[in-house]
Amino acid sequence: MSDHVWVSKARAADVSLIGQFDTDIWVENQDLAIKAQELNERGQPVPESMCPKKIWGDDLAPHFKTIPHLISAQCHWIVSARAADILRQFDLGSGALYPVTEGIFQKDQVTRVPGDYFCWIFGNEKQGFVADQTPSKRPFGVAGLRWQMPIMLADDDIAVSRGVLEGPDVWLDPNLFQSLFVSENLSDRAASAAGTTDFLKAQEADAKAKLDEQDAKLRKFQQAYVGKLPGAESSNINMLTSLNTQLDATTQALARLEQNKSYVESMAALQQNQASQMGEHGATPQGRQGELQQLQAQEADLTSRYTDDYPDVVSVRRKIRELREQIANAPAPVAATATAPTPKPVDSIAALQLRTQLRSMDQEIAMKKRDQASIQSQLHLYQERVASSPEVEEEYKSITRDNQTAQTFYDELLNKIQTATMAANLEKRQQGEQFRVMDEPNLPESPSSPKRPVYIMGGLAAGLFLGLLIVGTLEYLDTAVRTERDIWAFTKLPTLGVIAFTGEPELVKSRRKWFRRRSTDLTAGTKPLMNAGG
Repeated sequence: MSDHVWVSKARAADVSLIGQFDTDIWVENQDLAIKAQELNERGQPVPESMCPKKIWGDDLAPHFKTIPHLISAQCHWIVSARAADILRQFDLGSGALYPVTEGIFQKDQVTRVPGDYFCWIFGNEKQGFVADQTPSKRPFGVAGLRWQMPIMLADDDIAVSRGVLEGPDVWLDPNLFQSLFVSENLSDRAASAAGTTDFLKAQEADAKAKLDEQDAKLRKFQQAYVGKLPGAESSNINMLTSLNTQLDATTQALARLEQNKSYVESMAALQQNQASQMGEHGATPQGRQGELQQLQAQEADLTSRYTDDYPDVVSVRRKIRELREQIANAPAPVAATATAPTPKPVDSIAALQLRTQLRSMDQEIAMKKRDQASIQSQLHLYQERVASSPEVEEEYKSITRDNQTAQTFYDELLNKIQTATMAANLEKRQQGEQFRVMDEPNLPESPSSPKRPVYIMGGLAAGLFLGLLIVGTLEYLDTAVRTERDIWAFTKLPTLGVIAFTGEPELVKSRRKWFRRRSTDLTAGTKPLMNAGG
């Protein structure tokens, strides 16, 4: 297993990190700021009182949209909060990260740049640079005493002794000018990762036991309060409405049965009285008259409820007609002797029918009462569910909240175990590099294309060039003679005189091709003002 040491040349060659900033301590006491710089450059501790609390852009500074995670502000090294979080994972020894409490501002000292920043004090010095095994070294000052960083750095370009692995992880080496070293012992990291994995697994076992306990508690509660859990209120209310409707229908049916039973009982009592009278007096006219009156009363009741074609109405009327014929054809009654025995009354068919109807009604009434009791029992059950829903809901929320907390904690532990296991495996394979996102991806603040100013200026330049080209071409193609200079240019002969013309000239339009000037030639046929010759 090997150990890693990183070296940075940010202090030596990265000019982009030197920001155009002023600090409060530089403005108030430059000597104190320079002293703090000297201490920090030698890897010695620097007190917080010598570090800046406020930083702002100087007169030449632009408007800062973003600031790098590492900058130099008037002799002090400033890091962002993200970079500080990464540095805290190392052993800083006597080094420190002092907060810039007031923050970083634009050059107006009013507009603050978002984010927290810290003053980085290196605070440690180690002499471990091995010049003999560093081929790319460059002398600095007196050769052989101090060296400076190579211009281009690659892996294994700089050699250090193994003793630098002892002590803090961040240090400066006085023999290598403006160097900054960061070390991390892989064996310690592997052991730490393995210990972390074991610890997380123990925590995961406890969390799983607690989660199982919460699941069992939740399951028992759901079984104990079936129908009362949150979400069942609407179904319970719908069932209450349905049961109330069924109860009303059953109660009305029971009332109708009780009414019909009372009527049938009265009819049965009347039949029994008539049968008793007939048993006492035999088939006397008085008995037949009583039976006739009973049938007439039954007829009146049936006709009030049914039509004349109803079978029961037709049957009763037929019986009345037959009974009247019997009364009309019956012989004169004979006086009964004192010693004649009284015959036992015999139930008529109508009385037997009424009794059968009464028994059927009793059965229906008993069934309706059972249905009514069952509906009332269910109604009471659902009313109790609806009434107890608020208390059950509160208790259910408490149980589910505890269950969800246990579930979330268990899931987080599983993720941490997976990460720790992966980290331990990487350390064992000497692939312990950790990748951290310093800048989250974001959308551009302005479109990258089209670049309208470039296109506009390009169009203007192209148009101007094309216009000049067209004008030059037309001027070159124009061979018309207009001045004495044109005559000299074409003939190389001097001008003897100029002949003027009087009168109106005749216009002759010449035909020109496209892009050629349309010129007008003048021809004159008038007499001249001056004659040449004799």
